[in-house]
Amino acid sequence: MKLITQISDLKAVSGGYIYDEFVTADTIYANSVFSAVCGGIMGGVLGGLGGAYVGAFIGDTAALAGGLALGAIGAAALGKFSFYHNDYSDIEPNTWVRWDVTVTVIYV
Repeated sequence: MKLITQISDLKAVSGGYIYDEFVTADTIYANSVFSAVCGGIMGGVLGGLGGAYVGAFIGDTAALAGGLALGAIGAAALGKFSFYHNDYSDIEPNTWVRWDVTVTVIYV
C-alpha cells in the first residue's frame, strides 16, 4: 500500500485508487466511537441552534432552555445514529476490505 503524500501523487492516480485493509474488531469500535463523537457534536450544534431559534420567539429564557433541551436531544440522537451507521459498522471483524477511494483535487 502506498501512502499518497504529494500533489504529484494525487495527479498520478487520476481520480482514485484502491487499497486493502485488514479490519479488526478494535478498528470497527474505534471508528464507531469517533463517528459517534463527531455526530454528537453536529447534532448538538444543530439542535441547539434550532431550539434557540424557536425559543427566541417566546423570550430569552425560552431560547436558552430550548437551545439546551434540543441540543442535548440532537447530540444524543445523532451520536447514537452515527455509532451504528458508519463506514465500518457493517464489516465483519477480522476480514480484509477493499476500499475504492476517489480523489478530487481542487485547484485554488
